[in-house]
Amino acid sequence: GPGSRLMVLGERGDQPIAHIYDSKTFRRKKTLTIMSRDVTNSKEYVSLNMSQDEQLVLGLTSVPDNTLIVWNWIKSKLIAFVKMSTQTPVYNCTISPVDFSVATVIGKDYIRFYRIQEKDIRPLQEHNFNGVNFISQIWMRGVDDHLLVGSECGQIHVFRSGEHIFKLA
Repeated sequence: GPGSRLMVLGERGDQPIAHIYDSKTFRRKKTLTIMSRDVTNSKEYVSLNMSQDEQLVLGLTSVPDNTLIVWNWIKSKLIAFVKMSTQTPVYNCTISPVDFSVATVIGKDYIRFYRIQEKDIRPLQEHNFNGVNFISQIWMRGVDDHLLVGSECGQIHVFRSGEHIFKLA
């Protein structure tokens, strides 16, 4: 985010790898490696996101299992993971800047909200939009948690606290 000194980058390998870098010095601060096939059979992350407080790293792996993973990167601790139930392609994950326990995943015909807890990730609202390929998302900081999600065909869908409010065409 703005003013952030950190960035997270992924590396493809036998297991997906995430590296945390200082954006001012470009020095690597930490490497996060998954050591178990129980977590994911994927070889890469398709999306990585850091919380505004720079404590959590959220990762979304590619097929075959589309696993959502959350780390406390400072402690090199894998907090939780969940293998997603969708068979549609997913592209992007984010953490709310207002409530760090809320995360979202978007993809083809798909947006889902999750609650990050101390030892697990629980699905919240799931929204299916047939024929809508969601390709980008951004949280609006404010009193309410508003999420704007953009589609391949130029639509913007607005969500507040996980509920779909309206669509801008």
